[in-house]
Amino acid sequence: MPQEKLTDFYLFIDDTLAQLSATEDTKAYLKKFTAGLNNAAEKVLEIGDEVSAQIYGFETAKDTSEAAVYAYLIDFGWTERAKFFLILWRNTLLELQKAQVLLHTKEIDETAVADLRNRAESTLQAAASDLQDYTEKTFAAHTASEKSRTRFLKPYFLQTNPWSTYKLQIQTLASHGDILQEATKNLLFTADTYDAIESLVRKSVIDCQAEISEALLSLDNIIAFIDENAGEAPGKIAPQLEVNEEKIIAHDHSAEFAAELSPRLKKLPSESRIPVAADNGIIETKDINFRSSTRRWLDSEILPLLYEVWELTEGIRTGLKMSLLNIRNRALLAANDNGDNNTGNSSGEIVTPASLSKPLHLFKETAARLKEECSYLYEIIDHRLNKEFNITSVYKPTDDFLEIPLQNAISQLVFSQNAVFTKIRDWWLRQREKLQRFRTDVKREEALSISEKVVRYLDSRAPDPENSQYAGIFLTKGYIGESFRVGREEEIARTQRIVNQWQEGYRGAVLLTGKRFSGRSLFGDLIANRYFPGNTIYLLPDSEVEFGGRRFQTEHNLSGALDWVAKHTLQTRSMLWLDNLELWSDANHTLSQNVRALQKFIDNNCSRIFIVVSMSNWLQTHMNIHHDIDKYFQAEINMDKMPRADIARAIAIRHGATHRKLVNEKGEEITPQEFNKHIKRVYKQTEGNIGEALLLWSNSIEKVSENEVRLHRKSEAVLPKFISSDTGVLLSAIMLRKRTRDYDLNKIFGSAFKTKYAGILLRLLSLGLVKRHLDGSLEVTETAVNDIGRQLEEKHYLRYHK
Repeated sequence: MPQEKLTDFYLFIDDTLAQLSATEDTKAYLKKFTAGLNNAAEKVLEIGDEVSAQIYGFETAKDTSEAAVYAYLIDFGWTERAKFFLILWRNTLLELQKAQVLLHTKEIDETAVADLRNRAESTLQAAASDLQDYTEKTFAAHTASEKSRTRFLKPYFLQTNPWSTYKLQIQTLASHGDILQEATKNLLFTADTYDAIESLVRKSVIDCQAEISEALLSLDNIIAFIDENAGEAPGKIAPQLEVNEEKIIAHDHSAEFAAELSPRLKKLPSESRIPVAADNGIIETKDINFRSSTRRWLDSEILPLLYEVWELTEGIRTGLKMSLLNIRNRALLAANDNGDNNTGNSSGEIVTPASLSKPLHLFKETAARLKEECSYLYEIIDHRLNKEFNITSVYKPTDDFLEIPLQNAISQLVFSQNAVFTKIRDWWLRQREKLQRFRTDVKREEALSISEKVVRYLDSRAPDPENSQYAGIFLTKGYIGESFRVGREEEIARTQRIVNQWQEGYRGAVLLTGKRFSGRSLFGDLIANRYFPGNTIYLLPDSEVEFGGRRFQTEHNLSGALDWVAKHTLQTRSMLWLDNLELWSDANHTLSQNVRALQKFIDNNCSRIFIVVSMSNWLQTHMNIHHDIDKYFQAEINMDKMPRADIARAIAIRHGATHRKLVNEKGEEITPQEFNKHIKRVYKQTEGNIGEALLLWSNSIEKVSENEVRLHRKSEAVLPKFISSDTGVLLSAIMLRKRTRDYDLNKIFGSAFKTKYAGILLRLLSLGLVKRHLDGSLEVTETAVNDIGRQLEEKHYLRYHK
């Protein structure tokens, strides 16, 4: 019976937490914690399977008994909350394992870990109690009478059993414990290897310092010996100096270090997936090549300093040896020329203790200075090792591992014991706050439906109506002259060459491709106004074309429109500008028919008419499969990406045109550094798409006054992964044509449109992902079209990127 299994589940939780509380050893504690997650998940799966089987019979019989209420309560309510309980357990395990790594690397102490363990156990106990209270109180509230049971069960009879979805999610959670445990084991091994590498670095520097100290001590002894013997017996000096010189042994510190470093680096894993955080029910991981990252960081941050230390040591050793050799030669000359008791030599120099030891005194000053420099280098090395060379840097929120230079790291990285403990404490406070909301409404990400996430995403990309004047300048569509044009210099130069070649009698046909908002239309207008001013035919479907005083209604028949163009341009050298080829289709004229007409027109007329055609990346791929469309053009110019510097200039020019002062959150005029930082974020998020960059910038600006606007970074909601097989097919059909109608979709899908795709279309319209224009045509919502394109490419429905 479910009641008995639930009772057993809560007893198991109490027993597990009691065992954990009595376990002192950290490794044993984590092992039991992992086993607890696995066993708890198994018990939830058993309960879910049994109850799911029961409600099938209750639903068929429309049973309204207390047993039915209990079964539906467990299946529709308790299992979902149990999943959240397991997510909490899993997230707790991750934080405990992170604490183990921090303890292993001495970032935190045993007291912090013990406190974290107490918080973990009390939080899980509170969650279990809350879960139990939910079942008991909800059951009591809906079983008082037949009427209350019926009212409770009626909505559930109409819903699909969610257990199959929860079951997959819980099975995944059950596997996370072992995954986290194995990842932590590998991380601890890597931490030990890091300790070995760090010890090797420190040992090399300490050895060099010891060698320098030994050289200075030997120097003092030699000076003292010379002072004692130079005046009376200089002949004794040379043999003693030779003995000291032989004691100076050369060490190849570089080779010794490399020989010991290499095997340690080989121990590091080349591929590791490290769980670093839990967010919205999902484990966030980092893929790290520890071997490559460590070698690169050592080469950049440590080895240059080590080489300086080794060179300083070598310089002191060599300098001392040369000084001793020089003094020994002078002492030998003095002894041979004048005898032991004569302090003169053949050159007339009086050999005194001061004259013999003077070079050593000078060298001692130099060696002392070099020793200080070596100590300074070691301080830098020590600082970098302490601050950067730590395996716990994998838990930093940045994507990079061992990539931040020292100058930035000192100011950005604060990873001390107090900071770590504060972070862990804050995390637990957030978890407790979540539990307090557990019974009424789980507001974290895992509780949001796909529809809620879509609405949140679309709202985040909606412009501020109070800032419409500012946004209008940024989002102006169509050609507005050369004043706002930025970049595209390479594409313009290429087009110039093609136009020049066409004027010399060669073919002239250019294909512009790209994502939505990539600037294809603006670039086509630029070509027309720069090279064919007043001599361009703009061909749009279902519109009136005027050229040379003659007019023509195009409808969607591209073949007829092209025939009219060919007939009325016989005496001119004109440009034909055909923007958005995907728009040329309707019930009577298919896109394939129109594309074949265009191919024929290009072959027959491109030597006298310069033809520019634009289409999306996905349509180009589709047309190449069926029509080999690329072969008909001289060149393809892809507009997907602009350099960051050009996007920055475009934004700066447009902002200047608004005549508004741009300030930050503090009300201060924005600095170039703040501007560039925001540009970098915009560029990365939009993948260099100029139109999306302008949209994102304008949405990040809020009006302060008539003369000031503020740079305000909105929360960056993302479009959830919502595309199923049927949704993907429908959206691909709409996007390939850019705009379409229900009639066209009905023609494409046949009877399946009414039975399947019409309902999907209504859902997409109600969510705002597809919009219907006043003329009845359908189009993917502009603010979401590129993100939808990315998801469709991931599912292999169309080609979004070039």
